[in-house]
Amino acid sequence: MRAGTEGFFVGAEVGHAPARRLAVALAGGARRRTLDDKRTPLAEHLAVLPALAWTQRDAELVAGAPAARRRFLDRGLVHLRPALLDALGRYERALAEKRALLARGGGELEPWNRLLARHGAELAAGRARLAAELATQLAAAAGESGLALPPLALAYRPSPPAAVAGEEALHAELERAGAAERRRGAPLVGPHRDDLAVDWAGAPARQVASAGEQKLVGLLLTLALARRLAAAGREPLLLVDDVDAELDRRRLAGLLPLFDGFGQLFLTSSRPEVFPARAALERVAVAGAGALA
Repeated sequence: MRAGTEGFFVGAEVGHAPARRLAVALAGGARRRTLDDKRTPLAEHLAVLPALAWTQRDAELVAGAPAARRRFLDRGLVHLRPALLDALGRYERALAEKRALLARGGGELEPWNRLLARHGAELAAGRARLAAELATQLAAAAGESGLALPPLALAYRPSPPAAVAGEEALHAELERAGAAERRRGAPLVGPHRDDLAVDWAGAPARQVASAGEQKLVGLLLTLALARRLAAAGREPLLLVDDVDAELDRRRLAGLLPLFDGFGQLFLTSSRPEVFPARAALERVAVAGAGALA
């Protein structure tokens, strides 16, 4: 929100024949989301307009804690299947109840373990499938860049490994962890502890890649997800803020053409000269900063 204000409103017309009207407003601390002027859940918004954004916060994708990479995978999952928001929400609510129960000294964990197994297995299966698809897209994009990058690899790390075997396998592992969880007073097993390993030349990228290399890998991952969505008929609106930060001209020259095939792309920079002139792209100056749309 702009400094000194108490809310905001953003609206857009999306698609054609017929166009849909999407809007989000925040006022008095309450969010209002509408589709065609009717209040609607997030899943219905995502079904109309998938959107992927890169901001400085997304630098955590490669270098940060596993939670950032779980959010990235889940963002892709709900764009591919908006109904998965329900399973994700149910898992998180059951986890919160189990965490509160353990914090109070424990109790009957079985009802919560059953819910966590049911929804967690669905989540783990989706993450595993998407991670494998993204690994293929990532390798292809890295090769197309012409940057002679070292080998890039993705690997899904489920918690526990048996989670991808289905609900009963996950449930058995949750039950087996019960004694340790009661001693620690916290849930120790489940998809809330998953990770997505991102390797650069055979080592964790967060440890060996420079800040510029981590930014490049993060943008290639975002591109890989955008391509996966497009292949499923869900081409996203792409928003990349400060695209040239931490990237030299050689890397920019390899990266930017990879985004050309997307119909809705917004790239911003404080240095408009970093964008090559192309007839299909429009340059807009905003308050002295350069933007390319």
